Amino acid sequence: ELKFEFYGVDSDGKNLAELDYSVDSSYYQQAASHMLASYDIPGYSFLGWYWDTGFGIDSAITGTSVLGTDLYNRSTADDKSITLYALYQAVNENDVKINYYVDQSVVTNTGHIIATPAQVTIDKTQYPSYTLADLATYNSDLTKMYYFDGWYLDAAYKTKIDGNAIDPNIAVDGTINVYGRWVKKLAVTVANPETYDTPNTTSGPTVTVNGQTFGKGSTFYVTSGTQISITAYCSGYLTKTGIGSLTSNTYAACSTTITAGSDTTTATATKKSGFMASANKAEAKLTHTVTADVTINVTFDGSI
Repeated sequence: ELKFEFYGVDSDGKNLAELDYSVDSSYYQQAASHMLASYDIPGYSFLGWYWDTGFGIDSAITGTSVLGTDLYNRSTADDKSITLYALYQAVNENDVKINYYVDQSVVTNTGHIIATPAQVTIDKTQYPSYTLADLATYNSDLTKMYYFDGWYLDAAYKTKIDGNAIDPNIAVDGTINVYGRWVKKLAVTVANPETYDTPNTTSGPTVTVNGQTFGKGSTFYVTSGTQISITAYCSGYLTKTGIGSLTSNTYAACSTTITAGSDTTTATATKKSGFMASANKAEAKLTHTVTADVTINVTFDGSI
């Protein structure tokens, strides 16, 4: 015979005898897996099933079922009957439980597991507004390629919680479930800043995006709608011819072309010659709004 007993504990952990009662189940079979339901006791929350009334970690029953073989082996009674114990705790009517949920599939291909805050219980009389945890602080290694969009009240991400602050009074049956949304950033790749048509350049080529200089093949990540500013330049090849103490400088012409998505621009520096000629510089500037993964192509032509 399999018997169940129910215990309630108050904040001091004392047994509440008035909640103790027993029910009988049909005779268990060793090969069966027996479901352990939690019974609703008004004013109390269910904490779990245990093998004994010590309610220690070692006696906790994991999950919501138990094998018949475990019941049989643990029984010390001659008739192999056994009693399991359900533990309950008195609930403060002002307590609100907040459960954090995150969709791990967002980072399935990264080998990363998104760290998620543990469930918290707050007293709504002490927190008229409660600030939810910022997942970005739990997952700093993930923020290069993804950004934390915030918490939502539904798994479909339809109702966003403004500013991550929540009103505990919206709890249903003392519980609020929140769902964190991670969004993949867009990739910006600088394809070829070190490639140009002829070696007739003395300065550059240099490619700068938002003030940062990138080498060939560099990739960085931004959120959709980010505006990037791209600058690239080349300078014409310098030759010198001298007559006595006078020197004539000749700078070859060159051009710079930047392409990002459907946006493109070209800057050209013409040939310069003469005793007082100064370096020419073909500097192109382009602004592009990133709405999809994009490759920045820069070409330099010193043959013109």
